[in-house]
Amino acid sequence: MSSLVLIPGLLCDARLWSAQIEGLARYADIAVADITQQRTISEMAESILESAPPLFSVAGFSLGSQVALEVMRLSRDRVDRLALLSATRGGLLPL
Repeated sequence: MSSLVLIPGLLCDARLWSAQIEGLARYADIAVADITQQRTISEMAESILESAPPLFSVAGFSLGSQVALEVMRLSRDRVDRLALLSATRGGLLPL
């Protein structure tokens, strides 16, 4: 069975993905990333890569889409499919 990592947006958790988890559970092993313990997008992506299987699909919502792009930048060869939802054009604004 394929693996799918779902990355929520800012101030979101696994509840954001409840309908998708229910609809896709028989097609993939699904994990929802916890990006609340890291400070930067790079740290969030690295944390996901540490716990993700060798090959997986990833979907990111809002901030999660920026993290998913960083996952791709760090380890493109491990990502089978990529979905970006409610992604901002041009990425995050500089601080």
